[in-house]
Amino acid sequence: MENQQTQEQLTGKRLRDVRLSLDLSQQTVAEEMVRAGFSWGQTTVAKTEAADRPIRINEVAALSHILGTDIATLVDTSETALAFAERAAQLQLEKRIDRLSTEYHDTWLETVNLFHKLHRLQGEADTLVSDSRTFLEVRTSDAVEQVKVIANTGLNELVNQIQATVVKMFVAENAATFRDEQHRTADYEPNE
Repeated sequence: MENQQTQEQLTGKRLRDVRLSLDLSQQTVAEEMVRAGFSWGQTTVAKTEAADRPIRINEVAALSHILGTDIATLVDTSETALAFAERAAQLQLEKRIDRLSTEYHDTWLETVNLFHKLHRLQGEADTLVSDSRTFLEVRTSDAVEQVKVIANTGLNELVNQIQATVVKMFVAENAATFRDEQHRTADYEPNE
């Protein structure tokens, strides 16, 4: 059935198959053709794949280079070329799977490393909180002791002042009592 197609139809179909196997857009292929010196746009790729335009040999050569295949893959009508195209597509797919597998593995390792780092940082944070609590407890205890010392010093001074005042009052009262006694004694002394 493939032998009944025109060469442009066969080449367009092969171009589309290889492009899709590489997961390339029509726009990407067009941009690569422009870099290769051709005036191609996305519609040129679409028309070439649909066999709505003739394709030149130099365009086939550039396309085979861009797609990483050989010219025969795009133009040969034999079963060998078809098998080669399928194998090329399979190899491209395997390369892509390997790349994605490597990216997944690298991402997984990075995630594990970040988890370990987070766990370590959590431990450091817990240690800092514990150290801060201990520091605050010591500082609070020191402050309480200082307040007690100040309070006791102030209390001792107050007690000393009260005792001094009581002693003065006692002395003053006793002195007054002593004077009164002396006056009384002097009043009762016999006159000579």
